[in-house]
Amino acid sequence: MIDSVRAAEFAEVMRPRVAELLEARTSVVALCFIERLPLWKEAEPATPTEMRPEVFSNLRRSGNVFSKVWAASYQLFLGGDNKPPAGPKFSGDPDKREKYKQSNRAFWGGWNSLAGQLEAATQPRSGWLCIHSFLVLTPEHLQIFYAPSAQATEYEVGEGAQAGWQIPRSRLSWIRKHHKKEGCFEFGFDDGSWCTLYLPAHEEAMPQIPGILAAGAPTP
Repeated sequence: MIDSVRAAEFAEVMRPRVAELLEARTSVVALCFIERLPLWKEAEPATPTEMRPEVFSNLRRSGNVFSKVWAASYQLFLGGDNKPPAGPKFSGDPDKREKYKQSNRAFWGGWNSLAGQLEAATQPRSGWLCIHSFLVLTPEHLQIFYAPSAQATEYEVGEGAQAGWQIPRSRLSWIRKHHKKEGCFEFGFDDGSWCTLYLPAHEEAMPQIPGILAAGAPTP
């Protein structure tokens, strides 16, 4: 797991890379490193393989045999970013929405919903050791960006950046702090869906976003 200090460092490394990929004169309202929900938090839904974006397909490992064996072993036994979380199904049943609201569930919406698309975007596929995902909010868009890890460790950011899924910011209806889980924020969309992201270094970025609902506020 990436802790809050390292997550903040990752975000600072990504800031100039994101600026280069955005349209000229586009400001960044918030930029946060996204970590997988740890086991002590509500499990993430397992995204169908065909919906997980393939990123950095052109990267190839170099170096000595030991580093290559370590990277391959990491992916085989720990999953890396080639293995989705073994979580629950992502329900989009309209009859269950009210029940999910009342029970403060972290996810609701089918995989074709906006929340489902966002969740899938945070579970990329790659042949690289590890892919780091970042949430970027601009005045006009909500977007996901990616950076590869260093060749032999997930605790450093490697070279490069890639832009991923995005939607107009107008389709983001609400953001709310999770009522119990520190560092978790729920993102709700105009199609009624919502999902939860774990942002370990949220303290600086998220206060820049106006209108975040307080923890415990009713789900819209």
